[in-house]
Amino acid sequence: MALWIQNLTPERPYGQDHEYKVQINDQKPLAFFKHCRQDGPAACLRAAADAVEAALKSTAALKAGGVK
Repeated sequence: MALWIQNLTPERPYGQDHEYKVQINDQKPLAFFKHCRQDGPAACLRAAADAVEAALKSTAALKAGGVK
């Protein structure tokens, strides 16, 4: 299993937000998030984890009928 965090943003100046997606192998993306590369790789990993967690909670709420 491979976990991918892919930068989707075309070239942008340093210090601006880039859009990323998180996915496993060739499955549909788990989540999308924005990250400023200037903040470093640890912040990118935290943002990815937060985005996946939020997406999973949202999916669980939808399945439970809590969010419409």
